[in-house]
Amino acid sequence: MVLVGFDPLLVTFCGVINATYQFFLHTEAVGKMPVWFEAIFNTPSHHRVHHGTNARYLDANYGGTLIVWDRLFGTFVAEEAADPPAYGLVKNIESYNPITILFS
Repeated sequence: MVLVGFDPLLVTFCGVINATYQFFLHTEAVGKMPVWFEAIFNTPSHHRVHHGTNARYLDANYGGTLIVWDRLFGTFVAEEAADPPAYGLVKNIESYNPITILFS
């Protein structure tokens, strides 16, 4: 961005804001946000679904900041209290070889 003319300070500021927001998304301390906010922005609830290995949560909620894109393209799935996301891999890697892990 700096190479095409954007101010380095602005690029750094936007990067810090984005990293802070991504840190906020990766918490379990926050439940549901207000409905208007959840309709537009990615929230911790939406992002937990993204990391879930439950069958209903696979391939869902790709948005980094805005969830409207997932709603628009049909990849949005709401978190259900009765089915909390389980984190991890769908199928465990049966190797400790870093090359196998990298390419699996």
